[in-house]
Amino acid sequence: MNSIGKYARQIAAELRRNPTKAEAALWTRIRNKQFYGLKFLFQHPIFYKENQKRKFFIADFYCAQIKLIIEIDGDIHKKQIIYDNIRTEIICQKNITVIRFLNKDILDNINHVLIYLKRKIDSL
Repeated sequence: MNSIGKYARQIAAELRRNPTKAEAALWTRIRNKQFYGLKFLFQHPIFYKENQKRKFFIADFYCAQIKLIIEIDGDIHKKQIIYDNIRTEIICQKNITVIRFLNKDILDNINHVLIYLKRKIDSL
């Protein structure tokens, strides 16, 4: 494995060991194919090339079967809107759909989030 791949996997593993409350709550509901039989990966590296250099993002949740990323946004995302928009554009260029939820939405009403998520998946 090349060094960028190894580095990405190390970061992903660290993020899996220290999930936010919202990430942990959603993960308990979608892991092990329990959400409509879809296999989601938690804290999964997404690789891309920019200026001939291999780079990556860590997706909160990724389902390769339907090419979907679920991102959970905390307060930090209010300060990095431009970065998030660029990241979403790059991911969409890979024909991967990105759905974003706020931490608060997951913690306050996870059932509503799951209903919304199912509707979005049905429309893919």
